[in-house]
Amino acid sequence: MNKVGFFLIYFLLKATSLLPFFVLHLISDFLYLLIFHILKYRRKVVVDNLINSFPEKNIAEIKKIEKGFYRHLCDLIIENIKLLSISSREIEKRCKIKNSELLNKYFDEGKSIIAVVGHYCNWEWGIMLPLVCKHKVLAIYKPISDKNFNGFYKNMRSRFGVEPISMKETFKRMFYYDRNNQPILTVFIGDQTPHSGEIQYSMQFLNQNTPVFVGTERIAEKLNHVVVFLKMQKV
Repeated sequence: MNKVGFFLIYFLLKATSLLPFFVLHLISDFLYLLIFHILKYRRKVVVDNLINSFPEKNIAEIKKIEKGFYRHLCDLIIENIKLLSISSREIEKRCKIKNSELLNKYFDEGKSIIAVVGHYCNWEWGIMLPLVCKHKVLAIYKPISDKNFNGFYKNMRSRFGVEPISMKETFKRMFYYDRNNQPILTVFIGDQTPHSGEIQYSMQFLNQNTPVFVGTERIAEKLNHVVVFLKMQKV
C-alpha cells in the first residue's frame, strides 16, 4: 500500500480510537450485523470447525457458539483500535494481571521468564505487562510484508515499553539480554503452526490432530529461563 493510503487508514483508526468505549461498543454491534448477517464472512468455515471441535453438540448449540464467536471477534477489532490511544491508567483499569507478584519474585531472584500465551481473547492488550512487571518485556511477532503496517503494529505494541522482536531475532535478542545480566520476560504466543517439513510433535487439540512448535521448550532449557503460562479470561 502506498503511503497516502496508509496514512488515510491510520488517521481514520486513530480518530476512531479516541471515541469513548460505549460508542466503540455500538460500532462493534454494527460490525457484527455487517460481518455476520450481511457479508456472512467465513461462516461455513467457522461452523465446520466448530462441528469438528465439538462433535457432541447439536446444531442449536453450534449456532449459539458461532454467534458468540462473531460478537467476540467484533469486540476484539474495536479493542485493538482503542490501543492506539488508550492511556496507561485506562488499560490498567480494564486489563487486570493476577499473580504479578510471582513474576516480580523471579525478577528479584535475577531470573528471566518465558511467558506462553494462548491465541485466545485479546492477547494484544498484554502490551500493558511492563506497567505491572519489573522485567524488560519482549514480545515475539511475525513481520508483515507491508513496511508501513509493520511499523504501525510495532509502534502500537511498544506504547507501554514492550520491545517487539521478530521470530528470526528471538534467540539472538534473548541471549543478548542474558549476556548483559538483565532479567527479561519474553512472550511466546501460540498462534502459528509448523510447516509440513518441520513438524516434530503433534497433539490432540479440540478433537483434532494439531502440530505444535517445540522451540519454546528448547530455548527455555538452553537459556535456563522460567516458563509460565499466562491465561487470558474475558469478563
